[in-house]
Amino acid sequence: MKKFLGCYAVDYSTWFYFLPQIIKEENKMVYFLIDRGSDWYFGEEFWIFESYVPELVKALDLLIHTAFFDNGWLDYYIVSIKYQWIIGFNHHHIISCVGEGLNLNCFENQ
Repeated sequence: MKKFLGCYAVDYSTWFYFLPQIIKEENKMVYFLIDRGSDWYFGEEFWIFESYVPELVKALDLLIHTAFFDNGWLDYYIVSIKYQWIIGFNHHHIISCVGEGLNLNCFENQ
């Protein structure tokens, strides 16, 4: 996974509705990693989930409306089960995409 696809400024509360268009693999599961943060010296703490894309969109909608269950606005990652691509979202409302097989046309004209 070496191909950098780009970084895009997005609206944190709606960008994930494009995930079914971005992720071409229908009926495939993805990994969802939430970066809970931690101390520099002890490393990061992640929550890791496995989900289908439509259910992940619903979960992100819930998490956004609850400020990640009052944990603040966390960075998170969506990763291909086969590690072909990764989408990273950070607290600056930027998504970074690396790998092959993503359709990013919905962000090209921004």
